[in-house]
Amino acid sequence: METSGLMVVAKSPKAAAKWTDLISRKEVIKEYNAICSGCPERRKGVFSASIMDRGVKKTALTYYDVVTSAELKVPVTGESGAEEGQESIRLSLLHLTLGTGRMHQIRIHLAENGFPIAGDDRHG
Repeated sequence: METSGLMVVAKSPKAAAKWTDLISRKEVIKEYNAICSGCPERRKGVFSASIMDRGVKKTALTYYDVVTSAELKVPVTGESGAEEGQESIRLSLLHLTLGTGRMHQIRIHLAENGFPIAGDDRHG
């Protein structure tokens, strides 16, 4: 509901069983792109902090690659709505591959490491 991406829909019970089997055997690679605030120091790496998933603490792995990063100038407005200058912010495009599939894993890992997804009003 709060994310976007590919949804696989089976047209038959046989197809559903095949996809369920592929996913359970971890033969499906889940990859995502995210625009986040800030930029990890290393261009490639892994976030490995445990995550609470449905009330249970579980290990979680998110592999990342920095695709690009840029410093942007944004206007700063005062209480009156008038522009009072500019502020610099760094945004980065990360390519992420899940090593595990925990609920909100990417959002939590990025936020906990200081690179929240831009516009994430829950974890950012």
